[in-house]
Amino acid sequence: MASNTEFEKSQYIVVNGKRMLLSEYRKMKKGAAPKKKRTSRIKATDVVGSGYKDISFIAIESDKLIKNAAPFKSLSVFYNHAYRSYGKVSEEIMKPYRREYTLYQSKYREVENLIKVMHDCAKNKENEVYDFAIKLSWKLDDMKESLNNLINKVRDNHEVTKRLFGGQPIYEGRKLGGKTERELGFKQQLFCQSPTKICKTMEKLEECVKTIENWGKVGRDPMEYKAF
Repeated sequence: MASNTEFEKSQYIVVNGKRMLLSEYRKMKKGAAPKKKRTSRIKATDVVGSGYKDISFIAIESDKLIKNAAPFKSLSVFYNHAYRSYGKVSEEIMKPYRREYTLYQSKYREVENLIKVMHDCAKNKENEVYDFAIKLSWKLDDMKESLNNLINKVRDNHEVTKRLFGGQPIYEGRKLGGKTERELGFKQQLFCQSPTKICKTMEKLEECVKTIENWGKVGRDPMEYKAF
């Protein structure tokens, strides 16, 4: 009994009006088939400029990014801390800035609460964490604006505040043994720092906004991944 190979060598077929051996046809068909392009699995970390983080880490990394930009939480709780440490005089020193400061506190709490939501989503491996990352970038931008308004208000009233409270612990802060800072005062807060330091902080905060927004966008929409 003839083998399949011998059978193919002796059989003819007609292709597009042309008579050829079955074995030749099979070779032609195999050679004409387009080679599959070797594709690599696109990782979000390969997206240029995305700085992507996966579900498990995006909340943690976002939190770190914000904390490294500046001690925003410390600034947010300064008023309550000052009241406990220095008494009612803290109300007087903050009185001209109460509206701007309260708004900043409110915006910071929104950022803090959203990060907590992201942590919960990350624990449960929920893809919604990427949508929350984008919302976080919006909240950060709002916080940046409110902080900028507070800084401008303090700057405009700086000389008056310094004249009224200069030398007082609430303004100067307290030191332990004359060296180590024990409790921060008004002038140690971000809104009283040099224009250069404030400018750098604002630039870092703006970078946070853009970076976290990109993490959310790329993670949420795989079609935005760029092939290599």
